[in-house]
Amino acid sequence: MNADNVRNIPKRIQDKGFAKSYPRTTRSNTVLSQELDADIRGCYPPATEIEFHVATPTAPNPNSVLLKEFDTADLPNPNMLLAYRMLKLLYGDPDLLACRCVLQDDTQHYSPFGMEWGYLLKIDEKLLMEVRSFLSNARLVLRLWSDHRPGDDEQEAISVKTSKFLSDYMTSINKNAHLFNEDEELPKNRLTATPMVWNVFAQNYKAAESLLELAESEDTPTLERNVLWQGVPEISTYGSLYVSSAIQFFSALEALINTVLTLKLREEFRANHYDRITVRADLDVRLMTAHLFCSGFEKQIVTPKTHLWTQLLKLRDFRNTIVHGNITPEHYIYVLNEDDNIFYYAPSLDFRGRKRERADQARYPTTMNGVREGAVTEIKETVDQVIEAILNAADAETAEWLNGWLWSPVIQPGVTEMIDRFTTNRSDSFSE
Repeated sequence: MNADNVRNIPKRIQDKGFAKSYPRTTRSNTVLSQELDADIRGCYPPATEIEFHVATPTAPNPNSVLLKEFDTADLPNPNMLLAYRMLKLLYGDPDLLACRCVLQDDTQHYSPFGMEWGYLLKIDEKLLMEVRSFLSNARLVLRLWSDHRPGDDEQEAISVKTSKFLSDYMTSINKNAHLFNEDEELPKNRLTATPMVWNVFAQNYKAAESLLELAESEDTPTLERNVLWQGVPEISTYGSLYVSSAIQFFSALEALINTVLTLKLREEFRANHYDRITVRADLDVRLMTAHLFCSGFEKQIVTPKTHLWTQLLKLRDFRNTIVHGNITPEHYIYVLNEDDNIFYYAPSLDFRGRKRERADQARYPTTMNGVREGAVTEIKETVDQVIEAILNAADAETAEWLNGWLWSPVIQPGVTEMIDRFTTNRSDSFSE
């Protein structure tokens, strides 16, 4: 791999003990081929006449036996670029294990998007640990290899050595953590780095659906109703799953409009003094004015004095009460006297009279035990209608963009833009 693939590293390694304990060894399986292993073939784009994926065999040596794989995402302080810089300073350029190739003038040019790299390190005469990137550099794994299938009598010793390697690896990462500093890596305006964005809307919406399903099957009232003299009743969480589902549904809606505002806000409105009327405005105001401040919308998303507007305000008021923990009349418990008899009256539990019951239909319950399946289902329907309204208000290009990521885990930047940014002034290539 050419040393120019990553920017120059001005900082020095702070601890070299890891390289002394685990020297690098040579990988014999280094030939790049289009014959991909069956278990990973479907993870890469299909080949064309001029563009295809090549990789070395998975095993570092012909007789290697895979014993265990560890994902560095499960270890403390995961950061693939930090690990790469540390390993490169310790061992030099890595082995090239896979890449995406474009055939041009009978020469294979590789793309940074398909590149995978690795370092094969020696634990002892029989055990090797390969630190390698995987799935087009999306994951960093540690693979423990042996030159034979170990017997039962060898398992304990292998476990001890593996544990020590993992401990030493994490210690080395910690000692060399200065090699990565987010403030130095990213521009002040994060969007100029064309990042992918976690789809918070989809995460929250799916969580809301799961909670609603769970509430329908498990949410039951407290069975114990009798309390001993001077006893303290248990705090009831009856309705908590329905409330949690409702919170996730309106959080999903807020995440969606916030995502649109973050990625589509016109440049002239990105200054901080516009925040109060754009990204920090009330939910109903954001939806009512998004077409004014964002590119890609042909009309107003939600129009005042419509049924959807009424439902949106109902949802907004519920959101404010729940999130801020506001105390409403439904939270009171009264003691009433009738014929010298003491009666306890709780609006959240008892019939409130026809007039009040009719008025209550214009808003959602505000107490935990009052929020039931019907209220959450109605909230979900309102969220779905607003989503549809957003798509209907968008122009054709923006609607296609929205539909492209609405139910995906992440929002992808423009592929062409990313490739242009990474391949500008690159001349790296290799020949078969």
